[in-house]
Amino acid sequence: KVLLSSLPPYSFYLLFCRRLGAEIFDNLLPDLFTVSFAFHEIVVDSIALPFFKEKPDEETAREYLSSGNYLWNSGMFVWRADRFLESMRGCYSEQFAVAKNLKRPLAAGETAKVADIYDKLEATSVDYAFMEKLAAFDVVEADCGWDDIGSFDALERVLPRDDRGNIGRGVVYQLEGVGNIVLAGGRRPVVLFGVDNNVVVDAGDVVLVYPKGAGQDVRRVVELMKKERPDLV
Repeated sequence: KVLLSSLPPYSFYLLFCRRLGAEIFDNLLPDLFTVSFAFHEIVVDSIALPFFKEKPDEETAREYLSSGNYLWNSGMFVWRADRFLESMRGCYSEQFAVAKNLKRPLAAGETAKVADIYDKLEATSVDYAFMEKLAAFDVVEADCGWDDIGSFDALERVLPRDDRGNIGRGVVYQLEGVGNIVLAGGRRPVVLFGVDNNVVVDAGDVVLVYPKGAGQDVRRVVELMKKERPDLV
């Protein structure tokens, strides 16, 4: 999920992408350090992008950011269907051989067959499958107040805090705590006493607690729950 604080400029970017009709990627001017996003290298006075790196390590990301020659990849891609398949054939040929078999059952409405073929596709992202391999593509540089709400930690950049730096949503009580993010989405109140810099999420049937800063590792918790309690995922 993302937050856009400047919607009119973003709408213009989308219109521009649609008119071009090629491989276009909406990219953002970096305003903080993170290794959670992919980086595009840019060429001054040009929209040609010779290099794409998905989630570099911390040292590399700092080099990219300090150089001033890179944009974040927002993860929003615009392709024509034929160009997408073209890219898939060239960059991901093994999976293209599987995906092309979807055409006939999709047209015939054979949902069971579609599901069977789809299950044979490798679970990966377009970033790894295509973007690090494409020889040429274009970019639209965006400055529209974008924020990737990719983890609960990101909420402290967009939600108001109390005088101790705490964020609370729902029925939340905090005493002597600093820098906590608490989302009480269940029917019960959530009370924190004497703890700092934690994220607490009460989803009603499950409660997640982790130290702030570990948000990108929550996927490990999700994998655990899929194995131990799939009914909760």
